[in-house]
Amino acid sequence: MRLKLFAIAGFAVALAGPAAGQAYDPNYPVCMHVFQGKFGGSYIDCSFTSIPQCQASA
Repeated sequence: MRLKLFAIAGFAVALAGPAAGQAYDPNYPVCMHVFQGKFGGSYIDCSFTSIPQCQASA
C-alpha cells in the first residue's frame, strides 16, 4: 500500500512544473502590504528599494 502511495506521489512530483509567481519590478525589490481600513481592502506596494525606505513610510 505504501509503495503504491509513494509511486503516485513521485509521479505527481515529476509531472509538476515550476509555479509562476507574481512578477514585480526588479528595480524595487521591497514590497509592503497596505491595508486601507476596515472596508477599504488592501494592495501590495512595491515601490521601495530598501527595507529602511519601506520602514520610513510604514
